[in-house]
Amino acid sequence: MSTFVTKSKKNLRENLTELRTPQGVAGRNILAAETKAQAFELTGSGRKNIVHNGAMTVSQEYQTASHNIDGWSVMGVDRFRGTVRPSTGVFSAEQNIITGNHPEGFSRSLLLTQQSVTTEAANDYYNLLTKIEGNDVAHLGLGTEYAKTVTVSFWVKSSITGRYAFGMQNEAGSSARQSYVTDYNIDAPNAWEYKTFVIPLSQTGTWYNDNQAGLQLNWNFGRGTAYQTSNLNIWQTNVNALSHTGTVDWIGNSGATWELTGVQMEIGEAATPFEHRPYSEELILCQRYFCSGFPEGTTIENGTSGNGTNDGVNGWVAFTNSACRSPYIYYPVVMRTTPSISLYSVGAVGTGKWAIFNGSSWQDVVSSSIDSNSKHFNVRENSSSFTMGVGKAYLIKGQWTASAEM
Repeated sequence: MSTFVTKSKKNLRENLTELRTPQGVAGRNILAAETKAQAFELTGSGRKNIVHNGAMTVSQEYQTASHNIDGWSVMGVDRFRGTVRPSTGVFSAEQNIITGNHPEGFSRSLLLTQQSVTTEAANDYYNLLTKIEGNDVAHLGLGTEYAKTVTVSFWVKSSITGRYAFGMQNEAGSSARQSYVTDYNIDAPNAWEYKTFVIPLSQTGTWYNDNQAGLQLNWNFGRGTAYQTSNLNIWQTNVNALSHTGTVDWIGNSGATWELTGVQMEIGEAATPFEHRPYSEELILCQRYFCSGFPEGTTIENGTSGNGTNDGVNGWVAFTNSACRSPYIYYPVVMRTTPSISLYSVGAVGTGKWAIFNGSSWQDVVSSSIDSNSKHFNVRENSSSFTMGVGKAYLIKGQWTASAEM
């Protein structure tokens, strides 16, 4: 005996459509994306943070030492620079090891402390900035009809509550300068707060897409009237604006503190979780702009000893009885441009000089000249302390730094 079962007809296509029904606005937007590029931007996947050292983990020049920002350009941690004009109002900077309550996933911050109270004149400013190389922002379409919208996010803490200015600028000066100023509020003293900004990039103006500065991010702590604007959240041309009326005069508060970490800039209109890159990778990104021969964690200064810094290395080759040349010394990465080289003595050798071993003792050189490019440098030394043998090699010792910051 046979048994027959009758079932109602089902439309397979409709059933599959129901299974694919997204939950929430984000899911619908992703499924509605017409290109791979749109889907990529919506998911926030892959490499996304355009800012270097946003977690403040790399501090090659000063390590965790506090130092004053008392001039136009002093690094806080790698890629983040303090600018002060004039030097009568200063603040200190240091890489801080975060303790106690802190944003999840972050162990370091950049800590600023006000050191000298001042009243701003018209042309004064007190700023923190990071400049992003044009090669790294060329895909953002700055200055064209294809300019992207980006989201900037960061964690911040301050002892002084109130409104603070954040902004962007291009590198072009004079009448080609473009500025964008917005603000954020510190609601409670000494508490970490998360801030986000959605910023449509400028479709006009001069923007560099080579190894010059392509985009600058600014945090302001005090300014004169020459650097403030009353227009927020718009791009302005021929305006060098860092802040606006009504913001906190942080630099005028004795002992005030301000702390920053987790800086991220990404394409799109939503802030996604911070992209934590491996330390080794972040270090390499920073070394394109600053590197040194000092062992990691060693203070960069003349007279350093220990950690292998006072050993004779490589060899000078004498080409006259009083002049010799070092071999090429290669940077860990290709630098942004030909860097500025500074020489440091080690051990008991004189300040700012390398030394040569004459067979029984180390001798200071009389003068140095440096040949360099973006990949390596070498040093020519002249010495009158003893007669060298032409064609002979001699031990050398000394340290160096190379800076190609913008």
